[in-house]
Parts: sequence; structure tokens; C-alpha cells
Amino acid sequence: GFELSDEMGERVRIRFLEFLQCFSEPINAPTEEVIPDDDEHNKPEQQPETEHCFPYVEQAAQLAHRQLSLAPNMQREDDEDEPEHANYAFANTLFVDYTHMLSYDVELADVIETEFTRLEPFLRRGIASFMQELHPLLASSTSSSQMTNYFCALYNLPDRKS
Repeated sequence: GFELSDEMGERVRIRFLEFLQCFSEPINAPTEEVIPDDDEHNKPEQQPETEHCFPYVEQAAQLAHRQLSLAPNMQREDDEDEPEHANYAFANTLFVDYTHMLSYDVELADVIETEFTRLEPFLRRGIASFMQELHPLLASSTSSSQMTNYFCALYNLPDRKS
């Protein structure tokens, strides 16, 4: 078969990939504490630089670990009581907080919210690129005919009033 070109979908894929790579949250935002000193001048206390976490990079690491540890034909001993498919339930789903996307790129968030169904294949390709870029071992653990399909689950979407 052939695939139609979708310029907007490709732009969304690229911007979504950039969001996944770059979005961060401060862990320990510095605060300025005023402490009196000997000269009776108030100087802010030196605080450590703000650290950031990259939630989607961390989530990708967890997905990669889960996928590599649950590779076909590798049943773990402690999973004997669970059906084999139970371990794969969300092994290829990236959970994206819509409020993160909204704070990072309003235009991207709006278009994904209004046209999610049409843009989902581009989001999924963005996630696949993100995963392969961060964890190249994933690509080598599957044959090209068994390329992993990734899924995007959005949460914290605004309520829609009819």
C-alpha cells in the first residue's frame, strides 16, 4: 500500500518528539532565604541550582527495561502465577500528562486535543523514534518484521462541555 503525505501530521510528530525529549519539571526550586548577617545587611542565602527531572525520558527508560525484560521466550520465574500476557499490558504505552504539553507548547496541545484520532499515528511514530533514540538496544532486540508498536495515552485533558 501507499501512505498519503500529511505535512501537519509530520510537524506534529516532530514537535511531539521535541516535547518528549525536552519537557522537564523542577525538583528543588531554589528559594531565597534572607538571613541577617554581622553587617545588618540582608543577603539571600546561596541555594543550590534547580534540578530538573525529565518525566518522559524516565518513563521511556522504564518502558525499555520492561520490554527488554519481557522479551518473547523469556518467562521470569516470579511470574509463574500470572498469565503471560498480563506482563505486557502497558509495556508499550507512554502516558502523557496533557497539562505538561499545554505548559510546553499550547499550539501542539490544542491540535492534539482537537484532532487526536487523525494525529494518533504520528504521535505513535514520535514515541517509536523517541524510544529508539534513547534505547537503541530495543531496535536490535526485535526483528524489523516485529517492530514494536507504541501507544500514546493522554490524561488530565480538560472536560468538554456540550
